[in-house]
Amino acid sequence: MNSSMNKLRLIIREEITRIIVEDDWKQDPNDEADMIRVQLRAMQEKIESLLNTIQDGDQFDAWVQSKITKASDYINSVYNYQTHEEDTKNL
Repeated sequence: MNSSMNKLRLIIREEITRIIVEDDWKQDPNDEADMIRVQLRAMQEKIESLLNTIQDGDQFDAWVQSKITKASDYINSVYNYQTHEEDTKNL
């Protein structure tokens, strides 16, 4: 029962977030920050779903591991770039 409630809460929160972000994006579709937020939130939803399905001891094909590694590397690169940019702005 608790698991069902948590799933329902997650679905409701995700839907509310999606509606708010999409409405904001429709007001100014050229806003790159909104586009990135939409993409990151979509990724976040999928990541949370995957995390909930993976069990200790699960085995994965090499291509799955490769895609996760690549996605992690890309996000880390953007994060490091953004945090470095913020650090240089504060100097």
